[in-house]
Order: sequence, then structure tokens, then C-alpha cells
Amino acid sequence: MSIQEWGNALKAQIHDPLDYPLFDEIIGCLNANFLRSAYIMSWVGISENLKNKILQSSNLGDAAATTALAAIGEAENNKKSVDKIILEKAVGLNLVDATDKATLEYLWGQRSIFAHPYQLAPNLDETKFIINKLVEICVAKPLLYKKGFLDEMIRNLVDKPFFLPNNEVEILKYYSGVLPRITHDLHPYLFKNLLAELGGIENNETKKDIQHKLKLFLTKLLAESALRLDDPNWTLEAKTVRYPFTVLFGCATTQTWIKFPARIKQLLFDYALAEVDETKRYQIKCTFFELVGSGILEPDYRTRYFAFLDNIQFSYAINFYADKPQMLTRILAGMDTGNYDKQNPIVDFIKSENGRRLLDGLDGTGQAAIGASLTYAARGNNWNAIGYFDALPGQTNLPAGFVDGVLAGTLFNRQNGFHIDLSRFQTGLKTLEKLPPQEALDLLDGLKARVAEVGTASTHHLEDAQIDAAKLAFQNLQIEIRDKAEEVLEELRPFKYVWPEL
Repeated sequence: MSIQEWGNALKAQIHDPLDYPLFDEIIGCLNANFLRSAYIMSWVGISENLKNKILQSSNLGDAAATTALAAIGEAENNKKSVDKIILEKAVGLNLVDATDKATLEYLWGQRSIFAHPYQLAPNLDETKFIINKLVEICVAKPLLYKKGFLDEMIRNLVDKPFFLPNNEVEILKYYSGVLPRITHDLHPYLFKNLLAELGGIENNETKKDIQHKLKLFLTKLLAESALRLDDPNWTLEAKTVRYPFTVLFGCATTQTWIKFPARIKQLLFDYALAEVDETKRYQIKCTFFELVGSGILEPDYRTRYFAFLDNIQFSYAINFYADKPQMLTRILAGMDTGNYDKQNPIVDFIKSENGRRLLDGLDGTGQAAIGASLTYAARGNNWNAIGYFDALPGQTNLPAGFVDGVLAGTLFNRQNGFHIDLSRFQTGLKTLEKLPPQEALDLLDGLKARVAEVGTASTHHLEDAQIDAAKLAFQNLQIEIRDKAEEVLEELRPFKYVWPEL
């Protein structure tokens, strides 16, 4: 292998391209057999790399690095040689481990000898050795943070709100720069300290910004660490048993859940269902809402979570299912009870923005089911439902399926038999007018077909005069809707109940 090929192989290991020019000069000297120059330049590269890492540590808030940097600056100002000071400070800051320290001290001693032209000159092997160590110990390694830096960083996160902006993108950008410089063996140490700080403020409403920063770091650490979460060094099970809420609140996200060992998931889930503190329950529901919504919560846990929500108050549960079919089932079950106390919060939800989002996200069948259940509640004298039903004609952009259900509920009961309320049918028609014309007519055609399909076993007690009176009340409707609505009423006539002859 030629010297250039050997140099190219080493160059490929260099972490920062800014170190390429100096390295190229060193290899150039080696190629020209200027071994003394190559050796001295290699030591300069080592010294400058260590000094730059001390500077980077200082800029990132490491107080010990700042002190070390001041000592180096003072020596430079006094025209003293600083190479030995830089090496000592780098060792003190744990930027160099014990084995590398001995190697660098040896190289520094050799550099002192080879720097003087009247003394010994390095041979090729000695020169290649220092170049190899320049790469291996220094320029191939980014700045690696040690415990002292991590402790300082965490203190800044907790005690200095200005340390990081309240901007998630900027926070994650900072963490992305820090995490690659923390060796895997320190990940459990960082986790332990972050978790402890979060546990100390998890109930403090005034510390939400700090909570958020700690949670982001915890989840990024667990999600991106190459150290498996079942590694005993994390002591994750012990922490989960001792601090279940802190682990759930701070660490359970869509990024980490898939990495959690089965035992940790089971502990967290069983704890979550047993927790009775309502404040903690809210955070727990937020966590599982995300897990369900992302589709990563296992089927057995999903089933148990939905059963848990089904058995708590509607208002505390409905916004945390993250599953539209389950929400629909809960709504219909509550409305079908006929119990006003259970129906009222459901009607309030249907009227809310979240309720509207659910309606818009359901298919036509689900929308119709909610529309019909609202009509049944109004017909059952639920005053909350009556008020909302009567105000429907004033609303815009209602889903067509919902309006279809509202209309159907004025003519049919839950068993698809006739149960006709012509006054509310007219309110439904006024609501129908807000739909696109063709969509409205199609719904009425569907309603007309449904009447025809009921069969002779079902009858109603409307008199022809009542149907005729209802048709007269349609005169203020749009012509096309009025005509189609009259056709629906005409379909009802054959089903009039006929009293048996005496």
C-alpha cells in the first residue's frame, strides 16, 4: 500500500471535513519524506483538536471547560507553551481517557525531541504512528460529553428557562446535536437524571415548559439509543415499578412504545387502569390517545383501554378514544338509554367542535345513526336535544348522512317501523334545504324507497287529512324539495292503519 493510499484510508475516518486541509498537508510532507515536518504538524493537529473540543464544551455551557479555556488563554497571553496545559485540561475534562492520555503524553515527549533539528529525527514508522493517533484519538472522534457536562446541561434545563427556547423544533435540534456525542454507556446515567428531574416537577403547573423539554429529551434518548431498553443498565423495570406515572408521563410515546420490553408495557398499562387521581388520569388518557391514534397499541391493550373508557363518565372519556367506531358505539349506547343525564353530555358533544369533527370523519351510515339518535332523544322530550334539533335549519355544512338520519328519525323508530312526527319532518326538510340540491333530492329518494320497503306488517295512525295538512305546510320550501317531500308523504298513505270492522 502506498503512503497516499494509507493516508486516504485514514482520511475517510475523519469526522469533520474542516480537518481535511491540515491532514492533506501532513500526508504531503510524508510523501515528500519530510518526516520531522509531518510529525510536528501531526502534534499541532492533536493540540488544536483538543483545544477546540474544550472550546466547544465551554460554548455548550460546561463551566469546567470555561475555566480550562481561561487557563489556556492566560498561558498564551504570557507567551508560554500551552501544549502540555491543553493536554492536562483535556484529561481533566474527560475528553481523553486514561489509555489515550498515556499515548498522548508519550507523543508530546517525542514531539519535544523531534522539534529540534539538531536532535533525533523521527523515522517513517514513528511518523505514521503519530498520524494514526491523530486520527484515532482526535479527528475521528467528535466531542464526546462526559458526566460533568451532562450534569451541567440538566441543571441548565431545569433552572434556566432561557437555556432553550420554547420551540419544539429548536429544542429537538439542540438535542440532536448533543445526543451523538454521548457514549452509549452514559445513556442510562442521563436517563436516570432526566427522569429524576421530571419526577420532581411533574405536578407543578408552573413548570410545564420545563416538563416539556425534559420529556422531549427522555423520549429522544430512549427512541434513538442503540442500547436496547431491556439492557439491565437502564434499570427500567425498577424505575417503572417505583415511579410508574413519571415513566408513563415522561417516556411513553409513539416513538418509545415500540421499543419498550413487553414487561414494561404490561406494568405501565396495569398501573394506568388502576390510577384514580384525576389529574394523572388525564395525562394517562392523553398518552394512550396518541398510542391508539398511531395504530401501535397492541389489540389486547386497545380492548382493555376502550373498556376502561366505556366505564367512566362520557365527558371524561369521549375525546380520548382516538377511534371513530368506538366513539360512535359509545354515543349510540348512551343515546339509546333514554336517560337524560346520560344523553345531555352526548348532545353537548355533538354540538361541539370535536363532535363536528367526528361527524365529518364518519361514513354516511355512522352519521345517519347519530342524526337518528338525536331525533329520537328530541322526541323523547330531552330538552337539550329538542333545542338543538329545532336549531338545525339555521346550521350550514351539516354532513348529508347526519341530515339523512335526522329525517329518518322523524318517520321511523329504531326497529325501522313507522313512528311519524310530521312537524319534526318539516324541520328536517328545512335542514335539508342547506345541502346541495341534487344531494338533498337523492336523500329524499332514498327515504321514499325506504318507506316503500317497510312492508305491509307496519302501519301508522295518520289520517289523510293530516298528510294533506302537512303538504300545505311545505309551500315555503324550495320547489324541488317540496315536490319530492310530497311524494314521500304519498308513499305513506297505503300504510294507514285500518280499524277492523265490528
